Amino acid sequence: MRLFLPDRKILRAAVLAMAFAGLVWSAPGRAAGANGMSSSSRALNEVLPATQMHNIPLRDAIAYLRNTTNANIFVNWNALQAAGVSRMAPVSLDVRNVTVRKVLSLILAEASPQTPLVFFISSNVLTITTRSEANLHLVTRVYPVGDLIMSVPNFNNAPSFNLQSATQNTSSSVSSQGGGGAMGAAGGGLFTGSTAATGNTQASAKRKKELVKLIETVISPRIWSVNGGPANIIYFNRQLVVTAPAYIQELIGGPG
Repeated sequence: MRLFLPDRKILRAAVLAMAFAGLVWSAPGRAAGANGMSSSSRALNEVLPATQMHNIPLRDAIAYLRNTTNANIFVNWNALQAAGVSRMAPVSLDVRNVTVRKVLSLILAEASPQTPLVFFISSNVLTITTRSEANLHLVTRVYPVGDLIMSVPNFNNAPSFNLQSATQNTSSSVSSQGGGGAMGAAGGGLFTGSTAATGNTQASAKRKKELVKLIETVISPRIWSVNGGPANIIYFNRQLVVTAPAYIQELIGGPG
C-alpha cells in the first residue's frame, strides 16, 4: 500500500517497522515548526485527517504518534506493566478529522479498557501512565478567579437624587437653627434610599463556595479530599489554590 505523507523521511522508519504488525496510516494537519520540533501541547491539538490502526502493539502505536507529531512522549512502562498493561497490547481504530489528543485517548482506552491510563504535559514532556500512579504525584497551581466571583451592584436599588427635597430641607433647617448643621439636622440629604453593601459581600461568598463545588463535582469527583481523594482546593485572596495530579490540573486550566 502506498502512503502519502508530508514528511516521508521522518516517518519512513516508523512506518516500515509497523508494516509487519499491521497497517497504520495517518497524516498531520500541519507540519512541524522551522526547528523541526513542535511543542508537546501544540502537537496534541494537531488534527489528523485520517488514522487507521489494525492490531498494532501499543508500543508501536505510541512510537508512531511520537514520530508523526514530534511530541516529547514518555511512557512509564514500569507503572503500566505493574498494572497489567502490556507493551504489546493490540490497538485497532479507524478515525478521521480528529485531534492527536483524541487519537491518543482512543489508543490508551483500546489498549487498556480495564485499567485507566492518563496523559499529561509537564515541562514540554507528554507523560503516559496509569491513573493510580499519576495520583501519587500532586502539583499545586494558583488560578486567579476574581472576575468569576465578583458581584455586580444592583443598580435598581441605587440611591435616588432629589435636589428639590434637599433644598427645602436645607432652607427649613437654616431658618430654625440659624444656619448651623443644615443637612444633618434636616434628617435627609441629596441621596435617599441607599442600601448597605452586605448583599454583594454575601453574594461573593456564595459564588466562592459554588465555584469550588462545581470543580469538585464535575472534574473527577473521586480525586478530591471531600470525597476521600488526595486533591484539594482552597480559595484565598480571589484565587483558587489547587493541589492535584497534573492531568487534573490540565482539565482545570490547560497544559502546564
